[in-house]
Amino acid sequence: MNIADEVKKLHDLHQRGGLTQEEFAAAKAAVLGTTKMDGELAMASHFDAVQMQNDIDRLDREWQVERENYMLRGKHGGRYVPTRAMSILTGVLMTGFGIFWTFSATSASGAALMSFLGVIPILVGIGFGIYSYSKAVEYEQAYERYQRRRERLLAGSLEDMKR
Repeated sequence: MNIADEVKKLHDLHQRGGLTQEEFAAAKAAVLGTTKMDGELAMASHFDAVQMQNDIDRLDREWQVERENYMLRGKHGGRYVPTRAMSILTGVLMTGFGIFWTFSATSASGAALMSFLGVIPILVGIGFGIYSYSKAVEYEQAYERYQRRRERLLAGSLEDMKR
């Protein structure tokens, strides 16, 4: 039943002589006061929900910015998040190419310079593999921290909704 119906019932009761003017005024104030309190509670609840959504949106935006710190640039300029497996695979392939180059150049021509050039991909492969692997580990740890913070925000909002 809404407020208008309640006030109309009180008015009808007053008109029929069931309520004095003072009783009617007190009952009307009680109906309007309760509704005002319910409205304030609803507004506070709505404000809390909006605040929680803003907190989650802010956390998501912060994560997108932080995520950029862990990304690597690909061959054609695209950015990607490194994984442990891909880091190991890339490092092994680059190092393997360097080893292959060194042995091929040594056996084919015997030129020390060509053999030495094979050391460059070996060093780059090892270096890139280690760097990419460490970025992958850092990303995983940061993502877990982000997930935990997001879960705490959502759990807090669920607790607020239950109250």
